[in-house]
Amino acid sequence: MLPRIVEKPDCTLIYSCNNKDHTLGTGFLVSERNKHLILDFKPITPRICILRMWGKFLNYSTVNGHAPTDIPDVEEKDRFFDALETAYDISPRNNIKIVLGKFNA
Repeated sequence: MLPRIVEKPDCTLIYSCNNKDHTLGTGFLVSERNKHLILDFKPITPRICILRMWGKFLNYSTVNGHAPTDIPDVEEKDRFFDALETAYDISPRNNIKIVLGKFNA
């Protein structure tokens, strides 16, 4: 899965999605003023991605997720939350970790 980048005059959209039909995407909108602080962007699944940014004292790892809803398949929900936990765990330990998204699955 490749990250996608859309450049605008005052901001940058960095996101990931399903490569076949461009669904289930998650991403971040970063202002032009903060764009130079981006260290890394990792798409984990079409529903989960990580943005790492420089901080003044510590760096930030922000995990963005979009949980599956309205589906009876408990295994798919379990896979999502396992991948979310993995994304949290692969972020450097000395970073400030922020988890955000829609998790009312």
